Amino acid sequence: MATHATTVGEEPTSDDKMFGLLAHVLGMITWLLGPVVLMLVFADKPFVKYHATQALVMGVVNLIGFILVSIISTITCGIGAVLYLLLIPLWFVPLYGMFQGWNGKWDCYPGLSGFGK
Repeated sequence: MATHATTVGEEPTSDDKMFGLLAHVLGMITWLLGPVVLMLVFADKPFVKYHATQALVMGVVNLIGFILVSIISTITCGIGAVLYLLLIPLWFVPLYGMFQGWNGKWDCYPGLSGFGK
């Protein structure tokens, strides 16, 4: 069995890097469910848990954004649906997290890097 990074700053194994990438992929697809499952399954692997936490936080941000825009759109009888265009960049932010996870880096999303360490 391969060893894994146990503290922040240690070099993660290739398996850790792959699951760090997978956390962000699942975060893009399932928003909340995939990262939570990875956090529970890999609770003993800090690197994977860190990236799963980052993906979970980004999923919560996406969910809140879509709920707010949906409410505004409903109140304004659909005119507020234009605000969905402002959420498009949130679809591409996890690509940065995937890149960081695959490269074995502990820093992830700017402004959210404190979560999960």
